[in-house]
Amino acid sequence: MTALPLNIYLYTEILRCPANCSCGESQQYVGIGPPLTAPRCGDPDWLPFWVKCTDGWNEDYANATAPKAIIINLDGAPVRHLMKGAFSGLNNAHTLDLSSTQLSHLPAGVFIGLCRLWELALDHNSLTVLENGTFEGLRNLGGLNLAFNQITRLYEGCFRGLQSLFIMSFQGNPITTIEPGALNGLPTLRDV
Repeated sequence: MTALPLNIYLYTEILRCPANCSCGESQQYVGIGPPLTAPRCGDPDWLPFWVKCTDGWNEDYANATAPKAIIINLDGAPVRHLMKGAFSGLNNAHTLDLSSTQLSHLPAGVFIGLCRLWELALDHNSLTVLENGTFEGLRNLGGLNLAFNQITRLYEGCFRGLQSLFIMSFQGNPITTIEPGALNGLPTLRDV
């Protein structure tokens, strides 16, 4: 068996894609990311990479995805459950779309490691509760879509650490109680 040249090995490593997903590089996404005033994780030196999975997401997929992935699209995939750190290692992700994925619960720390995440779509699921620490580590998150879930109550501190958040949608949720302090610590929030 002939050894692969190092540059071919590195190229395949850079383009890793989970089984049953489609992935690719695209010039279309150049320039996507948090505004320059936001805290940075370091500057990337790669062509933007996207991942689209329609069969779900499991704990092995993060390891099977190229670390340079900026868009992770799971819209409509039967995800149902996510574990703490489900996207660990994908610290270059800018957009995570978990719309219509049949999620009913998000554990605290599920998004740990997504320090560049700017946009998070969780709409059209069955979420009822947002735990303290659910959004831990999302310091650059600017947009959060929680529309059309089953959220009835916002607990104190459930959005702690989202210092860059400026828009959040709760449309279509049967919210009856917003605890004092639930929206504290959101200095840039402009639209709910």
